[in-house]
Amino acid sequence: IGGAQWNSMSGTLDGGNGSLGAFPTSSTVNVDTLPKVNGVANFSTMSIPAGTTVTLTGNTAAKFRFTGNVSISGVLRSNGGVGQNGQYASSGFAAISGGTAGAGGTTGGVPNSGFTSTLADAPAASGTGGGKGGRVATGNSVKYVYSWGGYGYNYFYGGSGGGGGSNLLHFPGRPGGKLTWAAGYYGTKDGGAAGSGATDPGAMTMSNLTGGFGGGAGANGGYNYWSYSGSMSWNYNYGYGGGAGGGGGGGVGIETAGTFTMGSSSRIEMLGGTGGYGYTSYTGGGGAGGSGGGVLIRANSISYSTGAVIDTTGGLGTKSYNSVNYDYGNNGGNGGLGAIRLESVSAFSMLNTGGILGYSASASTGSLTTATYKTGDLGVTTWQTAAGLAPDFHTGTLAAQGNLEVNLEGAMADPVTGLQSTTFTGTQNIAATPLTQGLATPNPIDGYKFWRVVFKLKPPVAPLYQLPEVYDASLKIDTK
Repeated sequence: IGGAQWNSMSGTLDGGNGSLGAFPTSSTVNVDTLPKVNGVANFSTMSIPAGTTVTLTGNTAAKFRFTGNVSISGVLRSNGGVGQNGQYASSGFAAISGGTAGAGGTTGGVPNSGFTSTLADAPAASGTGGGKGGRVATGNSVKYVYSWGGYGYNYFYGGSGGGGGSNLLHFPGRPGGKLTWAAGYYGTKDGGAAGSGATDPGAMTMSNLTGGFGGGAGANGGYNYWSYSGSMSWNYNYGYGGGAGGGGGGGVGIETAGTFTMGSSSRIEMLGGTGGYGYTSYTGGGGAGGSGGGVLIRANSISYSTGAVIDTTGGLGTKSYNSVNYDYGNNGGNGGLGAIRLESVSAFSMLNTGGILGYSASASTGSLTTATYKTGDLGVTTWQTAAGLAPDFHTGTLAAQGNLEVNLEGAMADPVTGLQSTTFTGTQNIAATPLTQGLATPNPIDGYKFWRVVFKLKPPVAPLYQLPEVYDASLKIDTK
C-alpha cells in the first residue's frame, strides 16, 4: 500500500502510565527534553483546540502514549525546513545550511566547498534515504585573440541538481536534473540519485518509527574569465553555488488506550522541506526536496471528521535559477512520500490515498481526492454489513478520471456461525461492469451479506511521473 495503511486489531492497547499529565499545548514541544520510558513519553490526554498549532522538534521521533483520549482540532506538525539558496563567490564558497529536519528526520545536504579547479560533487544527505548530491561537469576552455589584446575562459563548470530524499518503500524521491543550456561550454552530468526509501507501513511500530530524509544539494558551478590589453591584464573567478537540500519531515507515533479523534479543520503534517535555489545563474544546481516523515496512530477507536488531513508529502526540488521564465534543466528532484499507519481495536471507515488521507463520510460513500498517486496504490473501506440475508446490489454511481479499478468484494455469512465467511466470497469490478438493479439481472456480487470496496490505481495510458493518475473518484452504492 503506497503512502498509508490501516489495520483493525484485537486486544487492548498500552496507554502507558500517564505520568506527565496532559500533553502541553505550547507552540513548540522539544521531544528530546521529555522524560521517557523506553523511548516513549507518557501522558494522560492530548487536546489541541482549533486555531492552535503545536510544532514538534528534536533529534528523535516523537513517541507518545496516552491513558485517555487524544483529540486534535488544530494542527500538529513537525515539518522539514527549506534548504538555503546557493551563493555567489569570487574566491571561495561560504558554507550554507541544509534544511532543518523534523523530529527524528535528517537535514538536507550541502554543496562541496571547493572552488575553481577543486570543485567537486556535492556529498549525499545523511541516512539511507538521503538524496545524493549534484555532480560537477568540466566544460571547455575558450580563447579569443585580437590586435588590441584578447580574452578567454580557462574553465567552465556546470553543476547538476541534487536527488530527492526518500522514505516510503517503493516510492522514492526523484533524481536531480542535468544542465541543458550552454552544455557545450559548461559540460553536463546526470543529477544526483534519489535516496533509497525503506519504510514499509505494514511493518511500522513505535520502536522503529523514524522521520524522513533530507534531499541532496545541487553542485556548485562557475567559470574563470581573463582578458588583457597591452600591459594590462585581468583575471576573474565567478562561482555560482548550488542550493542546499530540504530537510526530512518528522516522525510522530501516538498510542492511546482511549479514542483518537481529528476534527474538521485538523491537520497532522510531517512534510519534507523544499530545496534551495541555485545562485542566480544556470551553473549552480538546484537543491532537492526532503522526504515526508512518518505517522503511526494506534488507538482503541479512531474517529475522523470531514476535512481532517494527515499529510506526509515530500518537499519540492528547486530550479537552478529562481525565475519562472527560465529552466536550465539542472533542477533538484522532489522528495518522496512519507509513511502512515493507522491501527484501531474498533473498526473504522477510511480510504488510503497516498501521502494525504481521504476519508469516508458514511459507510457506503468514499472519496479519493487530489494528491500524488502512484500506480498500484490501494484504497480499501472496512467491511460493511448489508441489510437482509441476501442483498441485491442494484445501483452504483462511479465518477472517476484516470485509470482506476474498483472492486466490490463480498462475503457470505458462515452457515454455522453466522459470521463473515472466508470461503464463500466473490468480487465484481464495477468500474468495468456496473451494477444492475433486480435479481432478474443479477450481479456477480448479489447475495453477499458482507461487503467492502477496494480501489486500485492502474498504469496510466501515458505514464507521467509525479502527476496524479486519478484526479477524483467518488462512489455511492445502494442495496435492497
